[in-house]
Amino acid sequence: MALYKFNKFHLHLTDDQGWRIEIKKYPLLTERGAWRTFNNQDSACMRLAKENPDMAIDPAHIIERDGKQLYGGFYTQEEMKALVAYAADRHIDIIPEIDMPGHMMAAINQYNF
Repeated sequence: MALYKFNKFHLHLTDDQGWRIEIKKYPLLTERGAWRTFNNQDSACMRLAKENPDMAIDPAHIIERDGKQLYGGFYTQEEMKALVAYAADRHIDIIPEIDMPGHMMAAINQYNF
């Protein structure tokens, strides 16, 4: 990225569908808020993956809870520190986005802020 002067990386960490970063004070954000049921875009990817393995959903991002398959995941604080350090070594700044107050259904559903 830096070679082409793409030295800013905007990292979107929240959305209505999921919370993507560990906040230790609020564990439900990742225990529950980082996972969702499959939607029509996921189904389209799974259908396309039969012919194109690049479209496959990584099984590491699929869990089973309460009899349902859920999709999602999150970055731990240690993973984020490593990612920031990796990018910094390559002269790339990571700009995290936690979109508040909009796009907060993953958080609201867990804590009723």
